[in-house]
Amino acid sequence: MNRDCHQTLVAAAARWLGKKCAVVVTDLVTYAGETPDAIGWTSVNSILVECKASRSDFKADARKPFRVRGEGMGELRYYMTPEGMVQPEELPEGWGLLEVAVTGKIRVLREAMIKCAMKNWEVIVLISALRRIGQSAPDGISVKCYTIDTKRTATIGIEPPAEAGGE
Repeated sequence: MNRDCHQTLVAAAARWLGKKCAVVVTDLVTYAGETPDAIGWTSVNSILVECKASRSDFKADARKPFRVRGEGMGELRYYMTPEGMVQPEELPEGWGLLEVAVTGKIRVLREAMIKCAMKNWEVIVLISALRRIGQSAPDGISVKCYTIDTKRTATIGIEPPAEAGGE
């Protein structure tokens, strides 16, 4: 698979979700059951977008254990592909299809239908995303933060020691 094409699709998915969702997360590796390319949350639903830059990657996705069991993140689930790569009739039941033209325009070829989502996996992603906000959390929100190195792996941040005479 062409990594540049996949990253272009992920960026397009983030833009598309950003028009619908209050929170959007991309490429966040956690210990949840799946690592979504892009997922967003509205005040009502979670929306997953799996980006597939090749037919082989699209077909391989169907063999993932949680897909075989019909589990996964996102109450609404979409595949995003380059124009003409996948036809709507090839999709699993209830999945939507987003197609990206060479111009970058995104077309909805099929709307997704509501599915039961693995909300516990989604909570893991949201907590991990919040922890990466770090010290910039607004007043009223307490977040234990991660530090992130350049390899996209997270480590638990060490909180500064209490001030002398504190506690």
